[in-house]
Amino acid sequence: MGSMRGIAIREKTGKPIRMLGAHTNLMVLKRAEKKLQKVNEDLHKVPAEIKVLRGISPICTNCKQIRDYNGYRQQVESYISQRTDTHFSHGICPKCAKKLCPDMFKDEDFGKPELEWHNNAMHPDGNSA
Repeated sequence: MGSMRGIAIREKTGKPIRMLGAHTNLMVLKRAEKKLQKVNEDLHKVPAEIKVLRGISPICTNCKQIRDYNGYRQQVESYISQRTDTHFSHGICPKCAKKLCPDMFKDEDFGKPELEWHNNAMHPDGNSA
């Protein structure tokens, strides 16, 4: 599939002897157009998938519960999960593990990858704990 643009080179009698012009391969353009259309469709889907928390959320300094619009208190995880597509897993970071269970963890143990997070969920990098 293609298109040809050009002019005919003719003899004095008017008989064409050559063609001078350019050929365009429309398949390449059609593939690029389809790819661009797919990207545009994907981009139009993105805003519908994004949920944003805005404004100021009153949160307790001590227990970290958030007061919702009705005046009820909720755990931070519940509040965020109900308003976004975010889900939480719980673990314990090395600093807190050492603070809460000092006899179980030695200083030389910290910094080892297997002790970075203590849980049964996924790390932020996608690897299982």
